[in-house]
Amino acid sequence: MLLHLFISLFSFTVVPEKPAARFEGTMTFVKMTHYDTTYFAYHVKDYYIRIEEMTKTRELSRVYIVDTQNGAMVALHPKRKLFTTIHVTPNLYAQNPEIEVIRTSNKKRIRGVVCTQWRVRNQKENTEITYWVANDEFYFFRRLIEIVNGVDKINYYFMQIPGAEGFMPVLTEERNLLREKRTHIEMIEIERKIIDPKLFTIPSGFKLFTQ
Repeated sequence: MLLHLFISLFSFTVVPEKPAARFEGTMTFVKMTHYDTTYFAYHVKDYYIRIEEMTKTRELSRVYIVDTQNGAMVALHPKRKLFTTIHVTPNLYAQNPEIEVIRTSNKKRIRGVVCTQWRVRNQKENTEITYWVANDEFYFFRRLIEIVNGVDKINYYFMQIPGAEGFMPVLTEERNLLREKRTHIEMIEIERKIIDPKLFTIPSGFKLFTQ
């Protein structure tokens, strides 16, 4: 789905240097398509992100832990108490000349975060994606997308935005060129708080998954 991620973090190591991500806390997003609704909670601390994927009824289905400094990932299966390391080859997302990027002057506040509207379109693929982007404290996000590296149009189009260090989409809407909506992704909760480092370790009792 969104992510095949996660680090072989058997213990959390505090990075002594200034962290790349200034935001620390938890954000929850909802992703709605014609076929399904999924929730994602992001717990962010320094270079580490824990992503919890939940079903439409908010039942936890997968957990991913990402080390954005070292480009490492681990996936956890909560029900089966298994974990696996994920091989990572960061994708730097080369610019696509068929994609048009438009920065508008439109702004609005979403969950207390001031956002600027960007529109990214591709006539050939009959797609336009509107991103309402925050651009001041979310330095972890672009590096996270490079590492997650899934074949995801939403992420691919977002990475066409130039010079977007610190940018993160708070509201994303994908439509065809007739303005029919395909995908809606929105941040529904944000809480700035100190995150417990234990969230980025493999829980006791989890076993390594081997095929």
